[in-house]
Amino acid sequence: MEAGVILLCTVDNLFQEFKIEGAELEMYQNLFLGRVKKFYEMKNIS
Repeated sequence: MEAGVILLCTVDNLFQEFKIEGAELEMYQNLFLGRVKKFYEMKNIS
């Protein structure tokens, strides 16, 4: 995956686009995978 895009439209029709790519995307991918790892570690403890 090379980029991530979040599209947002509010009730008053304000449209926003947030694009994440490069080093920033890699940072968020690593944060997400870290949280998934913690989830499975907690699940195995219970």
